[in-house]
Amino acid sequence: MQIKDLGVNPAINNSQHKSDAKTRAGGDDFFRLMQEKIGKEQPAAASESPGIHPTGGIGEIEAIAARSRIIKPIAKNDVSDFLGLVKENRHLLRGVDLDALNLNEKAAGNASLSAEQASALQKEFDLGNITPKQLSELFEQLNALNVLSADEIRSVRNSVTPADGDVMDYLLNEQGFKDVSSISENDPKARLSAMMQNEKFASLHINARYGQNVPSVSALADMHKKVLGVLGKI
Repeated sequence: MQIKDLGVNPAINNSQHKSDAKTRAGGDDFFRLMQEKIGKEQPAAASESPGIHPTGGIGEIEAIAARSRIIKPIAKNDVSDFLGLVKENRHLLRGVDLDALNLNEKAAGNASLSAEQASALQKEFDLGNITPKQLSELFEQLNALNVLSADEIRSVRNSVTPADGDVMDYLLNEQGFKDVSSISENDPKARLSAMMQNEKFASLHINARYGQNVPSVSALADMHKKVLGVLGKI
C-alpha cells in the first residue's frame, strides 16, 4: 500500500512534526479549507471515477469524493464522518444479523449482571470460541436482562475502519493502531478490545494532529467499553 504524505504522519514527516505547533492551522481553518476544496472538486468527482494524484496515488480529495457524494459532518465540530473514520465492519459480528435479533428497544441497559447470572452464562457460552449463532443468543439474553440496550448491541457493528484510498488510511501503519482482522473471529472480547483501542487512538490522534474533535468516535469507544465490561464478567 502506498502511504500518502498528508503532512500528518510522524513516520514520514519527522522533521515537520517538531515544528508542527508553529505551522498547523487552527481546527476551524482546517475544516473550512477542506470544505472549500471539496466544494470546488465535487462536480467533477460526481461524474468521474477517482482521479490519480500527480504524485501517482489517489489524491485525498478524490478519496473523500469516492467514499461519499454528499459530505457533511455528523454534528457541529465533529469531523469523523468527514474523514471517513467510522464505518460498518463485521469485526465482531461476522455471520450475525443484528437486524434479525429479538431486542427490547425499551431496555435502557442500566442493570448489572449478577454473579449468578454471569455464572449461568459462562456455562452456556464460551466467549473464547463462540459461534455467530451463540453470540446472537448471548446478546439477546443480555438485552433481555436489561444489561445492554439495543443501541449498545448494535454499536458493535461499527468501528474506526480505514481502508486503502481513505484520507485516513495512513492510520493502518501508525504504531498503536491494531489489526483487528488478525484476531480470531470467535474471540469477541479480544476483537472488541482492539476495536476500542483503535477508536481511542483515532480520537486522540485527530485532536492532537488536526486540532479537531471527533465526539462520535469517542462515544462509540465508550459504548464498546461498556459492552466489553459486560462480556468480561462472562
